[in-house]
Amino acid sequence: MLALCFSVGCILLNLFQTWQWSAGILSKERMTKAYYKAVFARTKIPTDVDRLLLVERPLGHDELLVEEDRYRVSERYLATYDEQPDSVFTLDAEHPFTPAYESTFADLTAKDHAWLRVSGRFFIGDDQAAAPTVVIHFEHEGGLYKYMARDWIVPDSARNTWTPFSVDYITPEVRSREDKVKAYLWYRSGASARVDDLRVQVYEPK
Repeated sequence: MLALCFSVGCILLNLFQTWQWSAGILSKERMTKAYYKAVFARTKIPTDVDRLLLVERPLGHDELLVEEDRYRVSERYLATYDEQPDSVFTLDAEHPFTPAYESTFADLTAKDHAWLRVSGRFFIGDDQAAAPTVVIHFEHEGGLYKYMARDWIVPDSARNTWTPFSVDYITPEVRSREDKVKAYLWYRSGASARVDDLRVQVYEPK
């Protein structure tokens, strides 16, 4: 009799959780143990328990941090290039990369993910076809992954003036907490462009 009651209970739980899946109460991709416990046997999602889910990662090319209030921000890197001529960094054929910001994931955050915001400003002249590319990626045992290279379209109105830029990047599910993230600018045109105030901010979940 006990075995029969147990079997019936398992069937009823399975049917109820199937309904929870179809009603969107149980998450199909972002489930965690804490979230499962919070919605167990519930017919509605409690307030704010979505914070217990795994982060919703962007599926497309564009990445944008929209819920900044759920994160603590800290500045990890600021390059003002005061030691350079005119206090700016000049990218050209001989120096196509800026010095990179580097950090292990372990030093970046103790959480399961973080957002990086790489910003600064560049100066593009009339004779330059493109702006520098913002590059962010992780390294694991000599290989790269979660590689982002963001190009900028420079409007005519931005010529011969300092133009700000900003790129958001969510960390991947790292293969090791000792994997390194790097962020830098790359100028591929062979001409020259000036860069200043390259900044990296890290947003960690609260």
